[in-house]
Amino acid sequence: MAPDVPPRNPNRVVKQVRFFGLPFPTWAKADADVPPPDAYDTIVGPRGEKFADVRQNKPKDLIAQGKRRRKMICFGVSVSESAPSDSSTTDPQPFPIGTWSIPTYLTTQSTLCTSNSATWRCYPYTTYTTSPQSAFNTLLWRITSLTNSTLDLQISNTNPTFSYPFVGVPLSLDNPGDVDSSAFTFSFTYRKQVVPDGDITGDNAATRCYYNNTVVSVRLYSDSQGGGTVTGPPVGTTNSSVYWPYAIGYVETSSGGPECYRYVDGQETDAVDVPAGMGGECGCEYANYGLG
Repeated sequence: MAPDVPPRNPNRVVKQVRFFGLPFPTWAKADADVPPPDAYDTIVGPRGEKFADVRQNKPKDLIAQGKRRRKMICFGVSVSESAPSDSSTTDPQPFPIGTWSIPTYLTTQSTLCTSNSATWRCYPYTTYTTSPQSAFNTLLWRITSLTNSTLDLQISNTNPTFSYPFVGVPLSLDNPGDVDSSAFTFSFTYRKQVVPDGDITGDNAATRCYYNNTVVSVRLYSDSQGGGTVTGPPVGTTNSSVYWPYAIGYVETSSGGPECYRYVDGQETDAVDVPAGMGGECGCEYANYGLG
C-alpha cells in the first residue's frame, strides 16, 4: 500500500538557490525573518549555563569556572567599595605627650661669673621689666614615650633658638599630686656660646666666648595652680603648635669664667684673656608666671 501522501500541486514551482553548489531551500533566503546570530546569547539554562556557551560546545567545567570567576570578581568589587577609607585607630596620648610651644619671658640676667659683662648674654637680650614684648621667646619642644605613658617620658628640642639642641633627655614628674609644686622636670649640661656685646680685645676684633659647663634646669608645671598666675603670649603672637597651658620655669647657670677667642674668616684664632668674676654665677632666668 502506498503511503498517504497528499498529491503535489502540478502548478507549484520550486525555486533553487546555489550555496557552495548545493541546493538550498527558499526559506533560508536573505530576506527571510531570521533572528540575528547573538539573539540567544543571553538565554541561561537551569544551572546557570549560557546558551551561547552550550552552542559553542564549551565543556561544563569551563562554564562553571567562568561563573565562579565572575562571582569572585563581583565579590572583590563589593568588598572594595564597602571598605572604609581609613580603618586605623590610635589611642589618645596622655598629658604631657605631644609637641608643645613653650612661651617664655627673659626675667633675670646675671654676669657674676665673668669680669667682663659683655661676655655673658641671655637671648632675646631684653628683660621683661624693660620690654615685655621684646623679652618674649617661644621654644618648641616634643615630649615622647615609648609606652605611651608618663612612666618613661623624654623631651627633645625641635627648634633651638638660644638653647643647645637636645634629644631624648629624660623627663621626670616632681612632687606628684601637689597642686602647688607638681612639675615635669629635666636638666642637662652644654657648652654655651656667646657673641660678646662689645669690644673685649681693644681693637674691635670679632670674638666668640664659651662657657663649657652651663647647666639648664627646667620645670614644666602640671597644674593650673603650680607656679602661680600665668602670663600668656603677647597679643598678636601666633604659633601652629599648642602652647603649654601651665606655668614654666627655665634657668641657665654657669659658675666658671669664659673661654674667649678672636674670630677671623669664620675661624677661631688667638685666645682672648677674660678673667673669671669675683665669685658667683652667671645666669639667665625665663618664666611665664609671677611677672607682675
